[in-house]
Amino acid sequence: MIVEDTLITVSARKAERRVQDLRIADLVYNPLTQTCDEIADILSREVLPNSPEADSIWPKVIPAGSIAPERPRRDLAVSPAQILMTLQASATDQPIPSVVEVRADSLDATPMSDSRPVRYYAIFFDQPRYLDASGVLARAFTLEDVTSDRFR
Repeated sequence: MIVEDTLITVSARKAERRVQDLRIADLVYNPLTQTCDEIADILSREVLPNSPEADSIWPKVIPAGSIAPERPRRDLAVSPAQILMTLQASATDQPIPSVVEVRADSLDATPMSDSRPVRYYAIFFDQPRYLDASGVLARAFTLEDVTSDRFR
């Protein structure tokens, strides 16, 4: 899930909107297909810094440029379990690195240092896809994910 104030790319021209400003039926740019997809649903959840659940789901901050140049473009706060698409160095002599999915907590990320409640947003689409969140591809949810372990 994505933290409030994260900028999401909504058009091929790289226009961005804050995640909390997105609404059901809004179109969001899909960087993999280079088309726009309609949001099917949005859920939000507030986490208090001293709550029992904060220990396991408090946001991690991925520093700007820590994945690759301009990836992310700015510090990016996400759920520790958020699946991101990133590049992995090739184990062969091929010049093109492979693309892999990683959990945010496996990257160079630190807990968000904030004493205020944090609001998470889960954006749902009809088909599996990624959101461009500050230059990093974050896996969005499908409606089927609600019943799977991935959403918990």
